[in-house]
Amino acid sequence: MVSEDLSSGRCPPASESGTAGFDATYIDDIVDGIISSTEKAVASGPPSLPSGNRELPALRSLHDLRNLGERGGEGGKTGQPEGALPPYAVVNFGNDRTVTLQEMIETIESVVGKKAVIDRQPEQPGDVPQTWADVSQARKLFGYQPKTSFREGIEAFVRWHREAGRLT
Repeated sequence: MVSEDLSSGRCPPASESGTAGFDATYIDDIVDGIISSTEKAVASGPPSLPSGNRELPALRSLHDLRNLGERGGEGGKTGQPEGALPPYAVVNFGNDRTVTLQEMIETIESVVGKKAVIDRQPEQPGDVPQTWADVSQARKLFGYQPKTSFREGIEAFVRWHREAGRLT
């Protein structure tokens, strides 16, 4: 368990370099994004399908899906008010700031107050050097903006585990 590892100072296996970057998002930011998306969708009203049909038009490609969202269906008529959300959209709720593995380890060590025992492993085939969420659609459609820094999220996580008696 993560909390047991934190308490004992153990660390999951880590790449030798520690330079891999990833997107770490605090759960409250994700929840805020989901809530804002439902509020915006409710305010826009339910999507109307082309020609009053109750079935979705056949989608042959991602391009068709994008066009459906942008035009609101075949012929561009949705019956929705101007500025309403497209009936379909794929968005990322994440944090568009990356944290390296080494930064993660150092932050956890600092917050927990213990030095991690790191099991350094060689880079694995298929490891991705850096990942992060593109939140531009969520920002544009819902005003999404993650607010919790990585350190603040780790501090809240550790505090929660300590209050629950899972971390000393």
